Amino acid sequence: MIIPPHVLSAARQIDTAGYVYDLDILRSRLSQIEDALPLKRKHIHFATMANDHTNVLATIAETGHGVFVNSPLHLRLALSSGVAAKQIIYAASNMSGSEMRMCLNVGVHLVLDSAGQVASLDAIAPTNTPVGIRVNAGSAIEGPSLALEASYRFGLLADEVDAVQRSTRNLRITGVHCYFGTDILDPRTLLDGL
Repeated sequence: MIIPPHVLSAARQIDTAGYVYDLDILRSRLSQIEDALPLKRKHIHFATMANDHTNVLATIAETGHGVFVNSPLHLRLALSSGVAAKQIIYAASNMSGSEMRMCLNVGVHLVLDSAGQVASLDAIAPTNTPVGIRVNAGSAIEGPSLALEASYRFGLLADEVDAVQRSTRNLRITGVHCYFGTDILDPRTLLDGL
C-alpha cells in the first residue's frame, strides 16, 4: 500500500502514536455508498463505535449522513460534532430509563432490543413515538453463515415481534435493526439476514 505524501507529512508532525485521517477519502467513500444504494428512501448511519473522532463525525454530518450510537458519551460527541438529533439512531442493550428519557428529550431515534425495553419506553413515551426494534435473525459470529444460537440473545426473536407490537400503546414501530456480528466480508450473509 502506498501512503499518500500528505498523509505522511501529517503523520510526521505527531510526536506520539496517533492516527491520521484523510477526510476527503471519507467523503469519497460515503459518496460511493450512496451511489451503490440507489434507493430513494435510504439513510446511511455511521457506527460511532468504529470511530468517534469529532472531525470524522463532523464530516459525516456535513455530508448529510447520520450516526448510530450506543452510549450517552457517543450521543454527546455526535451532537457536539454537528450531527442533527434527527440523524442519530440510539440502540443499547440494558438501556436504563434515564437513557430513554434523555433520548426522548433530545429527539433521537431509539432502537429497542427486548420486550422489556419496549414496555419501559411505552410507559413514558408520548403517543405515536416512532421506534425501531432489534430483531435476532441469527449471528455469524461462530462461522460465515447465519445461525440461531441459544447463547446469542441479541434482540427480539421473530415470533416475539407481533406480541410486542400488539402490547404497545404509545409506540409506533417504524424500523427493524439486526446485528449479525463483525468482520462479515460476504454480502450474502447480510442478504440472508435481511
